[in-house]
Amino acid sequence: MSLRHFKKNSLFSGLFFLIVFSLLSLLEFPPDMKGFETLVSMFIAFFALYIVVDVFATIISTSYRRLYSLPKEHFDNFTIGVTTASVLIKAASLIFLIFFFFEIDVLFFITSLGLFSVALAWLLKDYVNNIIDGLIILFSENLKINDYIIVDDYKGVINHITLLETELRTDEGDIVHIPNTLLLEKPVVNFSRGRVKTISYHFELEKKYFSKVEKLEKFLKDCIPSNFPEVMTRERFYFKIDEIKSDKMNVSLQIPVGKYNFDLEEKIKKFISLKILNFIK
Repeated sequence: MSLRHFKKNSLFSGLFFLIVFSLLSLLEFPPDMKGFETLVSMFIAFFALYIVVDVFATIISTSYRRLYSLPKEHFDNFTIGVTTASVLIKAASLIFLIFFFFEIDVLFFITSLGLFSVALAWLLKDYVNNIIDGLIILFSENLKINDYIIVDDYKGVINHITLLETELRTDEGDIVHIPNTLLLEKPVVNFSRGRVKTISYHFELEKKYFSKVEKLEKFLKDCIPSNFPEVMTRERFYFKIDEIKSDKMNVSLQIPVGKYNFDLEEKIKKFISLKILNFIK
């Protein structure tokens, strides 16, 4: 089920329960059912607030799509963040209404729980941190859906972002779920944020090929851009001799590309390896 259908069904469900509980509130309850009447009033207030928050979130998402001329089915960090924030507001509202309608003293409630509340807070600490970090990621410009990133030992494209974790699809097709806290605590390399990414390729040449270095440089500068349109112009293609030893030299290539992804890097490196082998032969 798509998010749009889920929201539509949720709205209809909210309207249905609002009508039901409105009808129940019109009935006269005996004195001993005062608690049930309070419960009905609380649910009426909750579903009224539920609909208001849902409509407000829909207006924001729709306005955002129209502002940037996005299709109705488009979902990104902002739209997912709005939906997620609305869910949190609904949950917080329900808790607040329970305390309000049943006149529960918050401080007395927490105090009465004693050690249990402390243990519960300790157990939920990581979840709360992930939720806060998830909201930061959703409403920031640093990480977005479809970005190519490296974090720790994982690299791949961001598939989805939730309150607790970020779903990453690796180059091998594996799905990795990374806690949001890890994305803010660890260094993250985001290749999609920069306009140009430089691919580095290092190799060695034996002494007998020293005289052919210039030919090899021209050969690579000609064949690589012609086979990969993502590679920038020849002027930005660097062929560098890093070190010369008695029997060999270390050479590095700096290849700037525009629309970068990990698959492209692997293809370019494989292509260069084969071309160097063919040139030597």
